[in-house]
Amino acid sequence: MLYVPFLKAKNLNLLYRFYLNFSFVSILITFVAMALLHTFGTAAIVMLVWFKIITMFIFMSYVNSYKQKEFYYYRNLGFSKLKLFTSALTFDFALFSLFMLITYLFL
Repeated sequence: MLYVPFLKAKNLNLLYRFYLNFSFVSILITFVAMALLHTFGTAAIVMLVWFKIITMFIFMSYVNSYKQKEFYYYRNLGFSKLKLFTSALTFDFALFSLFMLITYLFL
């Protein structure tokens, strides 16, 4: 059996709490991208992926600068900024990819 210490329930709860900082904007961007994919078709996929990547990095820089004191909380619990941002971006992009695939299949 594969043991991944990073995926404990406590750790997932902390990652979820960090993801809530920007989840509304992220899901809003995903729904806008889904609507644009539905409108313009598959020709817009590359543009939409870059749109998502760029806007998420802009918002991550916002979170990095305005939520600076919260990082002490996560750091005390064993999460570095790199681990927080990597897991949040990975989850967000996986969710984005899933919704884009669903939209593409129902075009």
